[in-house]
Amino acid sequence: HYYTRVLDEAHLFPLLSAIRERRKVRFTYFTPKTAKIYASRNTNPRYERDRAGSRQFVLPLKLVYDHQYGRWYLLAHSARDGLRKFRMEGITALEADGPPVEEAFFAERLAELEEGIARSWLIDTGPAVNVRLRFYHPVPGGAPAVNFVRDRVLLQGQWGKIVEEDEASFVFEIEVNGTMEIRPWVRSFGSSCEVLEPPQLREEMIEEWKELLAYYESVREDL
Repeated sequence: HYYTRVLDEAHLFPLLSAIRERRKVRFTYFTPKTAKIYASRNTNPRYERDRAGSRQFVLPLKLVYDHQYGRWYLLAHSARDGLRKFRMEGITALEADGPPVEEAFFAERLAELEEGIARSWLIDTGPAVNVRLRFYHPVPGGAPAVNFVRDRVLLQGQWGKIVEEDEASFVFEIEVNGTMEIRPWVRSFGSSCEVLEPPQLREEMIEEWKELLAYYESVREDL
């Protein structure tokens, strides 16, 4: 669903200005689960039907980009609900509103946010869980210069560490807030990655691969 006729990036500069100036913003928000499609009276996104979304009044604190899905997120503070997270694709009719908040108040809210996402793969603020993964070398015993699996894990693995290694594989550990956000990264390694812990994540990945296998079982062998 497209709720505005502008790219997510069009909101970046107004929101960055609001963060820099410590000003609150108002906007209409459509959650990813909203079934309402885009409808406007003309090409101006400000004519979006407000009754299909919810009006928000928040203090922007941080913008985060998810390179796995190509999505932007706004992390903000709400006087009523505390920390809020918004996908920028659902934001429309954005405008700054009101004078700047006190610098000390902004600093306190930002510190609370940073503490909440300190162990987040992206923006998850759920309970911390230890994830243990086994990655298999593309060529067992191969030279480090051609070990693209290991190189990629070290490049993208954030604060995680390799804790065990032999000629065939290595074990990578990282503590993150929940496992939902790390799953696309784990999945992207295909058969080169095996989930060891936690058991729940391992079972979820098994079910995902079973579902994928089922898609291919129906294809005739003579095709």
